[in-house]
Amino acid sequence: MADKVFITCAVTGSAPLPKHPNFPFRPDHVAQEALDAAAAGASIIHLHVRDPQTGAPSQSLEDYREVVGLIRAKNSELILNVTTGPGCTWIQSEEDPALPGPGTLMFTAERRLEHILDLKPDMCTLDICTMNLWGGAAINLKPMVTRLGHMIQDAGVLPEIECFEAGDFVYADDLIAEGALPAKVPYTFVLGTKYGLPATTEAMQYSKNQLPRGAIFTGFGIQNIPSPWRRNRCCWAAMCAWALRIRPICGAGAKRRIMPKWWSGRATSSTGWARMWPALARPVRCSA
Repeated sequence: MADKVFITCAVTGSAPLPKHPNFPFRPDHVAQEALDAAAAGASIIHLHVRDPQTGAPSQSLEDYREVVGLIRAKNSELILNVTTGPGCTWIQSEEDPALPGPGTLMFTAERRLEHILDLKPDMCTLDICTMNLWGGAAINLKPMVTRLGHMIQDAGVLPEIECFEAGDFVYADDLIAEGALPAKVPYTFVLGTKYGLPATTEAMQYSKNQLPRGAIFTGFGIQNIPSPWRRNRCCWAAMCAWALRIRPICGAGAKRRIMPKWWSGRATSSTGWARMWPALARPVRCSA
């Protein structure tokens, strides 16, 4: 795996439904976009689901089952990295700051992992940030994250730490030391949220430097303005590769080849991925 970039594609993300005529939100459309991304060179799909009628982010087990089933029916090798992000959002009440207001979405660990325990995907994300986020607060305190980490491992699913800001790397070290997460857990750098790390090559390099020796990592950037990597879905991979001094190689990888190396820890920190967010345009093939 050394000197390779494995492309991860998030075909919908979790933001409110954008005004884009081709944005995928129906289960069949989301599944097809995932399959098209794999055909274009993605190895991993970061999966969110949406209400098939409104396009709003969904937490329905049936929606997860349908999308995963449609993907697996046509491609059993594509690695699915399913979100566990919903269920940690707290909005302060305007009347009483000690109470939650409209829009609060706080789940138990069991509810937050319902679809993971049911579907047993290859991977699942684990947000560990507690920060201002999208008009409210994302709250992921240690008792909850510790329980989530143990439940994910007991289910035989590989957790992926999502780091939004600098303190998350210290938090991750503590969780690993306490056994809540495996020693060779992969990391994702979530760059570009308003109060988190910025979507720059400097932030990518900084984040990489905070990791334990030999750690496996990914990175992606969120922006609302036009930029080269938004116009060309391969540019962000190239930019990440430049920042991390690695050679980008695009191409689908079978989980039977990749996943054992993640678990055994034989991969090195020269391995990086770049996540494209979101995949709306016609698939673009990469060349090494």
